[in-house]
Amino acid sequence: SSGGLSSRHPARSLQDWQVEDIILLATVDGKLHARDRRTGAPRWEIEADKPMIETVYHHNDSDPEAQPETSLIWIVEPSQDGSLYVYSSEPQTGMQKLGLSVKQLVEELSPYAGEDPPVVYTADKKNTLYTVDASNGRILKMFSSGASTFSNDQNCRRVDGLGSLEDNECETIGTLTLGRTEYTVSIADKLTGNPICTIRYFEWGPNNRDKDLHNQYASTMDSKYIYTQHDGSVVAVDYRETNRFGNSILYKQKFSSPVARVYDVVRPLDEEILDASLVILPQPIGPAGDDTIEQDKIFVNCTETGSWYAMSELRYPTVTDGASNAVCYTQGYALPVGTFNPAKQRANLVGIHPLHPMSQEQNEILTIGGPDQSLIGSPNAYNTGNAQVMLPNTSNPWAGISSSGIVGLLALIGLFAIVSRWVDVQKVIQRQASAPVTMKEAPISVTSETSEVASSKDDGSTPSEPVDRKVRFPEPAEETIFPQGEQEKAKEPMPSPEAPVEVKVDSPTRASTPSPAQADKPVEEQTPVKPKKKATRGVRGGRKAKEKKEQLEAQQRRRANSQSNSDKESNGALATPVPKPLSKIDGMDVISVDASESPNVSGKIQINNLTIDTDRIIGHGSAGTCVFEGKFEGRAVAVKRMLSQYYELASQEVSFLQQSDHDKNVIRYYCQQKDQHFLYIAVELCQASLWDLFNLPDVRDEARYQQLQSLASAVQRDVRGTLYQLTKGLYHLHDLRIIHRDIKPQNILIAFPKPNKPNELRLVISDFGLCKTLPENVSTLIDPTSNAGTCGWKAPELISQPKDTASNNGHSNMSHPGTSESSSGGTMGGVKRAADIFSLGCLFFWVLTGGDHPYDDKEGWMQMRELNIKKNNLQNMHKLDLGSDSEEPRQLITAMLAHNPEDRPSAQQVLCHPFFWSPKKRLDFLCDVSDHFEHEPRDPPSPHLCYLESYSDMVISSTKDKDWQRKLDRAFLDTLGKQRKYNGTKMLDLLRALRNKKNHYEDMSADVKKRVGSLPEGYLQYWTTRFPTLLMACFWAVKDCRVEGNARFRAYYSIESQE
Repeated sequence: SSGGLSSRHPARSLQDWQVEDIILLATVDGKLHARDRRTGAPRWEIEADKPMIETVYHHNDSDPEAQPETSLIWIVEPSQDGSLYVYSSEPQTGMQKLGLSVKQLVEELSPYAGEDPPVVYTADKKNTLYTVDASNGRILKMFSSGASTFSNDQNCRRVDGLGSLEDNECETIGTLTLGRTEYTVSIADKLTGNPICTIRYFEWGPNNRDKDLHNQYASTMDSKYIYTQHDGSVVAVDYRETNRFGNSILYKQKFSSPVARVYDVVRPLDEEILDASLVILPQPIGPAGDDTIEQDKIFVNCTETGSWYAMSELRYPTVTDGASNAVCYTQGYALPVGTFNPAKQRANLVGIHPLHPMSQEQNEILTIGGPDQSLIGSPNAYNTGNAQVMLPNTSNPWAGISSSGIVGLLALIGLFAIVSRWVDVQKVIQRQASAPVTMKEAPISVTSETSEVASSKDDGSTPSEPVDRKVRFPEPAEETIFPQGEQEKAKEPMPSPEAPVEVKVDSPTRASTPSPAQADKPVEEQTPVKPKKKATRGVRGGRKAKEKKEQLEAQQRRRANSQSNSDKESNGALATPVPKPLSKIDGMDVISVDASESPNVSGKIQINNLTIDTDRIIGHGSAGTCVFEGKFEGRAVAVKRMLSQYYELASQEVSFLQQSDHDKNVIRYYCQQKDQHFLYIAVELCQASLWDLFNLPDVRDEARYQQLQSLASAVQRDVRGTLYQLTKGLYHLHDLRIIHRDIKPQNILIAFPKPNKPNELRLVISDFGLCKTLPENVSTLIDPTSNAGTCGWKAPELISQPKDTASNNGHSNMSHPGTSESSSGGTMGGVKRAADIFSLGCLFFWVLTGGDHPYDDKEGWMQMRELNIKKNNLQNMHKLDLGSDSEEPRQLITAMLAHNPEDRPSAQQVLCHPFFWSPKKRLDFLCDVSDHFEHEPRDPPSPHLCYLESYSDMVISSTKDKDWQRKLDRAFLDTLGKQRKYNGTKMLDLLRALRNKKNHYEDMSADVKKRVGSLPEGYLQYWTTRFPTLLMACFWAVKDCRVEGNARFRAYYSIESQE
């Protein structure tokens, strides 16, 4: 074939391509981040050895006291091509855009000598092209003018702090062709020849061969856009998912450095092979909330090394949101000429800068014709514009309107904006007054502030006023996530006593005495008390009937309003019952009711050493249960309040808490108290539930959002550790013969860290209201309330009537004594510990996939989920695809979701599963397996050796000619022959090769070490990437041979040795 450029490929259309679920984000610090397109979950990173921008100012070495040659500061925008700005402290200059880019200086103008200022530009560039594994970020090939290699480039190393078990990290999706262009611009004084400044700028970019697709890419294929902000935050918005409050925010995240470039990844629709060549496309600028985007404001900051960069609103519509104006524009401020110390300049120059127009002479000299605006508005190779983003026109649309006409028009616009704003406010007030404060399962409840944008845009504000954001993201209409005590007080006028209400009790109920839990009954708002008629015969029965009716209606309202957020002991609130007005007696708020009535007291209640703040509600549960903030002997606690009629249930829950709370992964119990109407249980106050972390779009308060996002990131960084904690807590309960029966995300809480371990992420199991204890020597509990649990999270043996689950959507069913078998829907098969294992398997899948349920259908109906569980119809196992690390979690979860309870592993077996092993432990295990089977007879082969080789089809069959040696690199394979010969069809030889090269790792050359990775993680991944089922095959082979109890393997199969 010809050695020249390849022939031009046929015409292609973007309609034949589909977007991948991965997105690339390039940050100013030089890193390239791969994130999940839908959730923002980290996939991998490539870290460069330097930031995108480096600016070096030179001094005259012959005169150390001399000032630098110029008072100009050169600033680069890390957008496409690197636009240039200069800042000068001279009067009437300030920040100016040169109308040049670094790329233009290098490719078109260099060498160039200017007159004003009298400087000379010289430049060069360097190109490097990488082939990257899209599943894990590993650089497979590197090409440059100097050399080409087939190993990791020294300047770009893979950063993988999430561990090999991070979900979605190693999904095999193909390869990326990624370019990196480095520009160097040297600026020197034209008169003296002294160097002034050296600008180094590099940018990640796509393959230029795909420009035909770049030019067609005017808007994203799935209407998802990334908006970057000045502090490193990014917001992902889906413009297809809208509701009455606005567009849907997919996620918010914060990086250590601002995101400069965003790249979408696409593949051909008809391309199904795993190693497909994917194409990256620079993401167009997202839609803006205003009709135009400002061009005259930029945000300026500097890197850690002191190099200045700029981000304009034209390229980054939300970059100035929340940013302050630079100090240098305050009255009387002047930047000292020659002060180039970044540490001294940072406080003065960081912030928003207005752009000053350059003089006609300057513009002509620096741009060689063509004004700045035409340069910006001109089309470019990568089409960074968007059809929905209105770029400013070069012509003046007001040219034909007189001054008086403009004033009149602006007055009409301002009047219209004020009237529209007033109407909108009235509508919002009416809607909020009529709508209850509720939260449904995973709603996308956000509000758009476009009316504020219109108001600020049309009110004639001058540029000196604070700049409002240009793109409006959905923001909350109301706060419903804890804590919401202040909201409730604001919404409902009610007395709030300054001192706690003293409630007299006959005798304090101590922790050692079983006592109740929580539940209250919403009571209708009352009008001022009127004189009552004298009670007549039948009033008592009528009162009970009324109470029963109110209780039933309250339960129905809770089912409609709270769905899957019920039973939460976490920091998530749903709706607050409307309190009754209280009367005043001797300056204290009290309420007088009959013993059969349920009061709703507001304010603080003091019962012995427990204080309950009924104005600060943090959760609701079934049967009228409420959770409040409180204090126990000065310690912040969560207080469950239950109706006194559930005394036996509360006593049972307290008993379970007392038995189990000495384990760190079970919620801690403090005390119980009671008064005339309610029972109170004080437990550990936690930060949030797992449900909260995976439903961030529901969060309305920014501070709460940031807290939950930080917790979610901590979970993502150590998914394996998170799931291990949950299993360990459940193992502790099962060891105490306790069956929880309601494992679900809402009942898994994130505790506050202990003072001596501030960075510890500790998860606890909560809500013991449905627990049951197995009698001694009994493994199955025959219980008439065995249908208890939450719809969609119960094991199939607990579901007898899936069609009846509609009314239980998201709630825990709790059959009360006296309920018949037919009415409760229970099963007579009994309850085993395996029921909890099934629910835990669903939870594992839910966490690993970022909120998907293994039995959900496409519509996500709770009733269909329950029916699929009953019919053993797994729907979504294909989503559990974690690349080379998929086999262990897939096998474990499949076993946990076995339809037959007898086929599920115990909690102890789950803890010992290879999914939780560290890379070192996995590698040691494979070597121990090799050592064990090497001593088995081979001619004829022993039964144990036959067991091992029976797995060769599963491990080796995918290779060509069923020869495992064909999967290895030639350079590595050549080192194997130095020790002995290998049979490519045998499992025993495969394990021997792995063990021998691990033991002789230091004997390998540096190039081969790079290929196989470092010990233990890199080396292990080299093998498991090529043989994903190897670890599990060996794990099963040892069990098949029943040698897991031997001294060699005991540490791998016993819980005492787990890490």
